[in-house]
Amino acid sequence: MAVSKSRKCCTLRGRPALRIFVYCDCVQTDVSRNEDTDEKGVANIPKDLAVLFVSGDKDPVGDFGAGVWRVYEQYRKAGMKDVEIQLYSGDRHEILNEKDRKRVFEKIADWMAKRE
Repeated sequence: MAVSKSRKCCTLRGRPALRIFVYCDCVQTDVSRNEDTDEKGVANIPKDLAVLFVSGDKDPVGDFGAGVWRVYEQYRKAGMKDVEIQLYSGDRHEILNEKDRKRVFEKIADWMAKRE
């Protein structure tokens, strides 16, 4: 698997493989200024690229889940076929460091395994 710096996604055998957004400061920046979350940029993302959004529903950076839902809907509206969202109840900003982080990592691993 290779990472394309210009597309910010992984490729497998030269085809887009998957994308996982852990909604954090870096993605919040993406949401407000990045080519992957503006209307034109989203339209250019391969429609068969799998995308998983994960966030805590108590994360103020993700507008308590509302911002994550907006980006998810934007991807779906653009015709993305395999877009999934998982909000973790009670989790805040650093979901990979929360008490239920094992559950978060398991979700990401399961999601990836289904797309191999």
